[in-house]
Amino acid sequence: MGTYFKAIDRFAAELTRSVVRWRWLVIVASVVIAALFGSNMTNLSFTNNYRVFFSDSNPELNAFLQFQDTYTKNDNVYYVIRPADGKVFSPETLSAVEEITESTRSANGICHADSVISSTADSVSGENTLPSAGLIT
Repeated sequence: MGTYFKAIDRFAAELTRSVVRWRWLVIVASVVIAALFGSNMTNLSFTNNYRVFFSDSNPELNAFLQFQDTYTKNDNVYYVIRPADGKVFSPETLSAVEEITESTRSANGICHADSVISSTADSVSGENTLPSAGLIT
């Protein structure tokens, strides 16, 4: 065995002896360090905004932003509806879904609004036909 591995073995053995000898200090220090790091976790956050990685003068970012201004950007909003009676496909619930879909479509800046009321089920029959029917009729 080379001297490098012997040195690593001596270091590991000495570290183990020190941890065992000073175990209470190691335990208290570990808890204090974990508490300090944990107390700052309230400031930890995640973002899906890629702009935080680029400066305002980045030419690729500016080109992408201009592209989004010219065409559109893909931001999605999802509504989850849970009826009080638990009947998802009751006429009252479906009416509420339709009303929410229509009011969303008429909102400013909305390009497309889709729901179980307005979605279609596509099926292929024959060689080149693609009939569409509503999911809820």
